[in-house]
Amino acid sequence: MSKLPKREISENAKNHSSEGTRLETVEDIRKVFHEQRNPTVLEHGSGPETLAALPNRRPPMAMLCILDDDHEDGEWVRIRADKTVIGRSEGDLLIPHDNMMSGRHAELCRQAMKNGYRWQLTDLQSTNGTFVRIAKTRMWHGQEFFLGSRSYRFDDASQASLQMSFVGESAIKATQCGWQGATPSDLIPSMVELTPRGEGQRFLLTNSHNAIGRDAKSCSIVLANDLLVELNRYAVDTSLFSLSRP
Repeated sequence: MSKLPKREISENAKNHSSEGTRLETVEDIRKVFHEQRNPTVLEHGSGPETLAALPNRRPPMAMLCILDDDHEDGEWVRIRADKTVIGRSEGDLLIPHDNMMSGRHAELCRQAMKNGYRWQLTDLQSTNGTFVRIAKTRMWHGQEFFLGSRSYRFDDASQASLQMSFVGESAIKATQCGWQGATPSDLIPSMVELTPRGEGQRFLLTNSHNAIGRDAKSCSIVLANDLLVELNRYAVDTSLFSLSRP
């Protein structure tokens, strides 16, 4: 074993001590790794850059917001399944603190169409019903709807003027009511308020376009006592039997 001269040993020790301990960073390690590894065949080529794989054949996902009381925002839930049952004690989405909700209240379904998908909300024969906030809808005889804080029913005059009488146990015969005994509500479309004690005030829809609100100057149907109703925000078009909210 050869020995270095004392002078060379002292110089090497001096240089080594001046450099100190060197810590390699993550980037240094990655650089060394890429220099030593053998590149694949695709990496040698000059083709286009490989794109990241993203799912594009899965059905669409919905976002459902459970609003907090007295707020316009709340908890957002992702709806991925084809069918989602909403209820107070049973189903996929539970809201146990709402006493107005039935155990199995409603079902939200994703349906495949020719040009995509659509979502359908179905009431599961709940006690208090299922209502959707909309801008415009067609009306039919006996349809219930909310305006402000109160519930109403739409009565179509053409349907109300028909009387169904049962003959025997299975035969059903439709007869025309006599006009002499008809009431205004039988001849004119109307909306009637629904209260816990039964039917309340009836509003006759005498115009082809009936504005509804709290402003008596601009509305033909005035709901002045309901502070949740806008001044002039709703309308019932009897020519199309439609309810709209501009």
